[in-house]
Amino acid sequence: MIQTLLQHSDFTIVTKPEGISCHNEDTSLLQLMGKGWHLVNRIDRETSGLVVITQKPELQNDIQIALTQGKKFYAAVLRGNMPQETGPSSGMWHEWFFPISDHGEGRDNPQGRLEDQKESRTLYRVIQSNAYFSLVTCHILTGRQHQIRKHSRLAGRPVVGDTRYGNVKDIERIAKIYNFHRMALHSWQLEFLWKGDTIKCESPMPESFLKLFESAK
Repeated sequence: MIQTLLQHSDFTIVTKPEGISCHNEDTSLLQLMGKGWHLVNRIDRETSGLVVITQKPELQNDIQIALTQGKKFYAAVLRGNMPQETGPSSGMWHEWFFPISDHGEGRDNPQGRLEDQKESRTLYRVIQSNAYFSLVTCHILTGRQHQIRKHSRLAGRPVVGDTRYGNVKDIERIAKIYNFHRMALHSWQLEFLWKGDTIKCESPMPESFLKLFESAK
């Protein structure tokens, strides 16, 4: 179900369910919203969360620039245990900086061809972890295609349910044991400046992410 979270005179921010493309499909976000809407940003079909759309095509590029200059945060469940900071270091950001291409790649070579690789930076911090999974929030500093999915895979901690970069047999096992049938990546928060105002919008983390931890105890 598509939910409107913020309405501005120049744009609207909605939350997109996983499994729905932003465009180019009969049941895409744009098709479901109706005529006259234009995408300001996109997220992967398998990713849920925040998408900015507008009915003012003349402002589309300017809103895109504002969004690029702002902040984008994601929530993800990654495979395996990642150390959780405690004490004064609690909440500390860490960084992945593997150079990657700006194309959709695959699990055999997530970075892409050497000549296509570009500087790519993702900040992340661990919110919760156990022996099997780690819940992280990510702040992308560059905007490469599949950036979080590639970076986490290169770090040896692929996004749970990512059939493109993860281990298919492992994904099938998780689906069977935990009844979890999606990619665990969610566009969680956007913050940017528009006409002098700070625009901040948050889409609650999917309950299925937290239930995955509860069932894995």
